[in-house]
Amino acid sequence: MTSIALDIANAVADLLSAATFEMEFEAEAAAVPRWELKDLKVLRVTCVPVSVSLTNATRGSTQYAARIDIGVQKRLGSAVEADVAGLCALTEEIARYIRNRPLPGVTGVNWAESLIDPLFSLAHLDEHRTFTSVISVTYKGILA
Repeated sequence: MTSIALDIANAVADLLSAATFEMEFEAEAAAVPRWELKDLKVLRVTCVPVSVSLTNATRGSTQYAARIDIGVQKRLGSAVEADVAGLCALTEEIARYIRNRPLPGVTGVNWAESLIDPLFSLAHLDEHRTFTSVISVTYKGILA
């Protein structure tokens, strides 16, 4: 048996890695993402399974909603304002790209919504000079 949320997180990472964006990156799925500051010298896009909710769809089936957080992180150089603007644009580009796209290798799953929150973390910028943004994406499907 596999985890729906982990399967979806892997599929989202595959979808993003196969696409072309303004900034180059390789997305990866991680159940427990842990990055050191030195690891964030390159742009990191990490897909993390966060939650699964289950509700009745019919008497014999269950609807699930799986939330995946897509973290966008990078340690910034000296041009903080320009770097933040570019990374905010990338975050929004990713959010628009995944809207209504089928996930590779996962059937019966549909995009439901996306929320960017925070657009960027001021605390991470102040404390670590690191851009951190989170796109929370919900996918829905039916289990028989």
